[in-house]
Amino acid sequence: MPVVYELGKTINTPYGPGVCVSTGSRTNAGTEVVPAQIKLRSWTLANNKNPTLYTHNNDWEVQVPDITVGCDVKTPYGRGRVVRLEDTVEDVYEELPVCAEVLLMEWRLAGGSRVRCYLGLKELEWVERKKFGELSSVEKIETANEKREEAKIPLSKNDLEAAAALYNQACFYLQTIDNESLFNNEDRAALLECMVACKNNGAMCSVKLKRWKEANQMATEAVMLLDAMYKQRGKMIHKCLNKMGLDDETLFHTWRCKGLYYASQARAEMKDYENAVELLKTAMALSGSVPSLASWDAKIKKLCAACKARAEALKKREKKAAKKMFGGGGGKEKKEEKNKVASPARKEAPDSPMSPIPPRFEPKGELIPPPAEKIKEFGGEVKKVDVEKEKEKEKEGEGEGVDSERKEEEEVGFLAEHGEALLVLGVGAVAIALIAWLRKK
Repeated sequence: MPVVYELGKTINTPYGPGVCVSTGSRTNAGTEVVPAQIKLRSWTLANNKNPTLYTHNNDWEVQVPDITVGCDVKTPYGRGRVVRLEDTVEDVYEELPVCAEVLLMEWRLAGGSRVRCYLGLKELEWVERKKFGELSSVEKIETANEKREEAKIPLSKNDLEAAAALYNQACFYLQTIDNESLFNNEDRAALLECMVACKNNGAMCSVKLKRWKEANQMATEAVMLLDAMYKQRGKMIHKCLNKMGLDDETLFHTWRCKGLYYASQARAEMKDYENAVELLKTAMALSGSVPSLASWDAKIKKLCAACKARAEALKKREKKAAKKMFGGGGGKEKKEEKNKVASPARKEAPDSPMSPIPPRFEPKGELIPPPAEKIKEFGGEVKKVDVEKEKEKEKEGEGEGVDSERKEEEEVGFLAEHGEALLVLGVGAVAIALIAWLRKK
């Protein structure tokens, strides 16, 4: 059955221009079977969506967009993309007033070269670009290369955000390609070349934007791809890369050195100094052997020295923090200070019952005992007293009193310092006992 309108065409309706999203169908006699659906661009509903117009009228004008550089066109030789428009082109279609240079999508020459043709505008028909799900693997590589070229414009203007976004888009297209869907080594080589270049350039933008994790991931992936290619050197894909103009110095020295530098720079900012230094040592071995990488060699050595200095400073800080945490000196003085704070000396009035005991009176010289006659008068008994033994007993009694006072102070200090811990242990023991009892129940 013939359709009402072709899918994707712009239709000039009485209600404004719209895009056909469903073709509809009609019988040969013109009888409506299924109406076409047209999304009206100039209308917006309350939910911020365009309304859909259902119609079987096929008399409305179909709008044809102008052919411009970058648009997709249908040619007599297949689908293509306009890369240049000129009024005249030497030796090619001189009789045509306007000529378009078209890059054909479905043609390849030996070695993977693309085919370009020069056609008049009357021979071209504008078509809508393919959506992501409609692209083949080769078309995804071409789209990624286009994004890579577009990124050079914002990069030249130091617009790092826009450049990083374009490199990320290019990597996204490439990462969705299944290697088995590529039927020749030229396409596989093109995939590898574009992937490594976009990863390294994206890592550079991420480093400047201080997105360290993203930079480390992209640069590390680029280095991994080059390492895998280095193991496969001499084989077909390696030869295809050499035919594309990429020699071993560019692949395994320049590109690899850049990836290692960006990855180590990101890891250093994430305080992974050990791995950063290891990567920089590998990069120094590469840059030192190639004269063209002399500027990179100086940058790598400078970053390596900075990483080593930061690692030493970090170790010193960690040691200092460990000493503070686990008591690296002055422990006895701190404990004595804690005891003093826990049991401060009481200052009481002299007449208070808590006031300290006054010192014992000790007369100078020996005590003269009263005569035995006086003692007998009062009915007492006369006993011989050894003065030296009595003094020794008094001294022992004083010593015991001092020791007991010290023990009391130590007990008070211990309880004041460890009281909370003892309380927590007691509550924990009670809780454990209760849980055990409940389990038995």
